[in-house]
Amino acid sequence: MLNKKEKKEFENELKETYGIILPRCQLIKAGKEKIRLFTGDFSEHELNILVRTVNIETIGIYFAKRENDGIRLNFDSCNIFKAEKNIIDIDRKEAEKWLSGDNIENRKNSKGYVLLKFGNLIVGCGKAIKQTIINFVPKERRTNVV
Repeated sequence: MLNKKEKKEFENELKETYGIILPRCQLIKAGKEKIRLFTGDFSEHELNILVRTVNIETIGIYFAKRENDGIRLNFDSCNIFKAEKNIIDIDRKEAEKWLSGDNIENRKNSKGYVLLKFGNLIVGCGKAIKQTIINFVPKERRTNVV
């Protein structure tokens, strides 16, 4: 689990980067970088006991990955919470390219992790580097049709 200081830092960075304010929850480290979110009724003490006795991957939802240079929301988390910052609107052609697993052009010269929006749907989180937005759509979720 993230300790209180780590949780506060994570939540502040999440708010600063995406404008997301998390509900009352526990944030759990899974592996080196993955963060899982748990909103159940276990106390922190009970959850710590549970974490030590069962596979941590079974608790909560995989929410984000803590990278050296920021927070990268996972594919499904992009639409769970109402993000208000670092959102780039893309057109149908870009959305099709993105959802098929290709990088797209960084038309707005954004930097860092960004959310890509087609219509009313966030279609993923990418990393804007120079003129490219790097694609993180999982292989099993890629498609040729929007």
